[in-house]
Amino acid sequence: SRRMPHEFCGFLEWLWRLGDEPCEVVDLLDVKFDWHLRDTPVRREPVPSLGSILPEHIRDNAVWDLAQPLTGARRRRYQEIWIKLKNENASLRVLNGDALVSAPISHYDDVILSHTTTSFRKVARIVGSSFGLGAEPKACLYLFPGRVHKLVEAGILEAAGNVAQMRFSEVRRREKVEAAG
Repeated sequence: SRRMPHEFCGFLEWLWRLGDEPCEVVDLLDVKFDWHLRDTPVRREPVPSLGSILPEHIRDNAVWDLAQPLTGARRRRYQEIWIKLKNENASLRVLNGDALVSAPISHYDDVILSHTTTSFRKVARIVGSSFGLGAEPKACLYLFPGRVHKLVEAGILEAAGNVAQMRFSEVRRREKVEAAG
């Protein structure tokens, strides 16, 4: 899926290792599935990520019929993207529109901080809100708890409980201390 940076990077690395061997790919960018959720009508929506696909989706939508040979020009374009990103050697790759770009590890810190206040909030709530902010998730869910931990270590957030246990810990922004004048 080109909707999730970590899945797109996984594909690019796989293609890099494959070299010039022939292959077929299923591009999920424009694919929509029926999503059956409890107590709600069926919704036909884009596939957010490869990891969200259930076996029934593959079967019911005959996903194997969507496979297309990867042409030379398209393959080269993907390989050029991956070469550039690997040479930049950044901590993260993020989506900027539909382009995959390099970013520092702190890229999502402002998003996380926008969900904190000077009152304690559950880490799970902050992570969930940060991950889901906007129309689509921005990154792998597991990135956000680690960044909360780093913000606590840096003294930007204050923690109550073990931050590694998201449902059983809370964080808040440290209140600014005014210098005596």
